[in-house]
Amino acid sequence: MARERPIGVTILAIVAIIAAVNAFIVTLQMLHLLPTYLGPVAFYQFSLIGALIWGFIAFIWLGIAGALYRDGYGWC
Repeated sequence: MARERPIGVTILAIVAIIAAVNAFIVTLQMLHLLPTYLGPVAFYQFSLIGALIWGFIAFIWLGIAGALYRDGYGWC
């Protein structure tokens, strides 16, 4: 018999993965690899400390998503 988890936990895991992807994109923008768009204007930025912080946040979101998907509770 398959293990069931509530749909809310699955939705939270999906949202955590989306947040991790967003944090990874910001990390690439901080490393001057992707441009930041402000309307029709694109510009690059470089911040090593910002990239480290956003990369750390991306790994935190991936850990939360993994805990939610694997155990069903990511807050304990």
